[in-house]
Parts: sequence; structure tokens; C-alpha cells
Amino acid sequence: MPVEPQVFLCYGRPDMELAHAIACELWRNRIECYNYLAKPVEDRLGTELPHEAYVLTARMFAAIIAPDTVWRELVVAEILLAHRMALLSEGRCKRVYISTPGTIAGLPVPPPDHLIDRTQVSGSQMIAAELMGLMDPELVQRCQEAWEINRSLYPDAWQALAAKYGTISRPTVPPPPALLAVVLGDSTVRTYLDEDIGRISAAQNRWQFLSFMADIVTYADSSSAQTLRDAAKWQGRPNPQLIIVAQDVAPKQYAPDEHVEAVSQVLRSMARIINCLGQVRCGDAYDIARRYTWPRTRRLIYCGIYGCSLSSGAYDINNAIRSELSRPES
Repeated sequence: MPVEPQVFLCYGRPDMELAHAIACELWRNRIECYNYLAKPVEDRLGTELPHEAYVLTARMFAAIIAPDTVWRELVVAEILLAHRMALLSEGRCKRVYISTPGTIAGLPVPPPDHLIDRTQVSGSQMIAAELMGLMDPELVQRCQEAWEINRSLYPDAWQALAAKYGTISRPTVPPPPALLAVVLGDSTVRTYLDEDIGRISAAQNRWQFLSFMADIVTYADSSSAQTLRDAAKWQGRPNPQLIIVAQDVAPKQYAPDEHVEAVSQVLRSMARIINCLGQVRCGDAYDIARRYTWPRTRRLIYCGIYGCSLSSGAYDINNAIRSELSRPES
């Protein structure tokens, strides 16, 4: 018998692109989740099971809740079912909402065990990483063993699902924290940026700079990203909607030799890089980063892009970044 998914992904159609991207990131980490737009291995072998059965067997229930999906009947029904199952199983099912505090405030549904705040965490890779961080090691192991069992015993159904989620990349290059350590040398990530922060006169702009950099560096090392977020708290007046606003920054066609050097350009370009990484468009992010004239900012952004490109198998970007970082700062 195939092993059913241990992670259930709940969402409405307006969030299906983000949900699919999260499912792809989990799949790359050898974790199958229930995603109703990509039937699981078990459903591909015969009669499709009612989706409620997957809620009942899930060990993690993750719901994407946005203002325009929160009142959808099926979404609320699944959330309530997961809550009842968590009570009956004495917490066996961990419930995670991917939303914002404002969106879930006052909902006619129980509070989650954990909230992944989309004002602090953006992009499918970062959200998937947060979900995996909330899983018990035993659950991660079980999910990965199930992934391998289904691949071995039901190769046709497994391959059909793999085609939905893309190829599996197994990185053979150094992990991101090692590369980040090479760049930083004896400095901390905060002191490394002192010179570039000094270019920014307005405290609010410094806050935005540090917050954006934290979201990018998260792809390389979450502890270094937290250091930047802590530093941002001391700069200006925090805007909790900053990351959501950044998602609305329009793409830009850069001229062949165009540079990014003014503070306003730096901030807008960082927002564009965050968008690119969230969509795993590492080549586009690299094209923007290489235009930066602030050397230390550019090198730290490279580390974030490198971390993102590892999971997507963008080895041409890996090699280009390692080549860039092998050169002295300029």
C-alpha cells in the first residue's frame, strides 16, 4: 500500500500559485503534501479518496489564509476539521496558519498552534523552510521515508507527481552557511554592512534596508537573518506591511550597463530580488544583484541567491556566484 501524505496544504484558488510553489519546495526536500491540484501518489493508483481522509491522517495541517480566501466555505470547513482532529488525537496534528495577525484576528475558527507571519516571511522557499522547521525530526524522517517508499513501489504514479513538481536536484556544491562564512571572514553580518548602512541617512530607509537584507540572507543562513532583523528594530519606525508592499514592486527591464547605486534604487531593487527569490527566479535575481555598486551589499545578496539556487538546481548561477565571490571586494 502507498503511504499517504503526512502534510495537508489547505488553500483557496486565489492562493493556488503560492500553494503549488510551497508543495514544490517540500517535494524537493523529499516530502509529499496533499495539494488538491496535484493528486497524491495514493490517488493516482485507483479511486480518488475524499480529501477529508487526508486531513484526518495528516500530522501537519498548513492553511494559507488571505483576506480574499478566509471566508471560503471549503477552507473554513477544512480548518475546523483539522481542529477537531487535533483535539481528538491530543495534539498529534500540528496546525499552522500561513497568514498575518490582522487577517486571522476575529476569525470564526480556532487559533493555530503556529503562525507563519507573511509580513515577516515571504516566498515559497522561506515558507517551506519554516514548515519543515516546525516539524518534529521524527515526522520529517517519516515523510522522507514515505517519499522513497512510494518512489520505489509505485514508480509510475510517483513519476507523474514528480512531473507536476519538477525534477529533484541534489546539490553537490558547498552549503550556503559555509559560503556566507567565507564572505564575512571575521566580521558579523551586521558589522560587515556598517559601511553600506552609513550611506543611508534616513532611519526609516535603514530599517527597510536591514529588513529587506534579512529576507534575502535568510536563504543563506536564518541566524544571520535574525541578527539583521534585530538590528532593524533599532532603526526608524517599523512598518509591519513592508514585505507585503515589496511584493507589489513592479519588475524592471534594466539597460545592459545600468547600475544600482542610489539609496532609492537599492531599496527597490532589493524588493525585486525578494520577489524573484520567492518565485525561484534565481537568474533574474542575479542579474539585478550584479548591478549593485555597493560591494558588501552585493556580496551578501549573492549569498542569498546562492542559497535559493541550490534547491532549484540552478548550477550555472551557483558557479557564477562562486566565481564572483572568489574575487577581492571591489
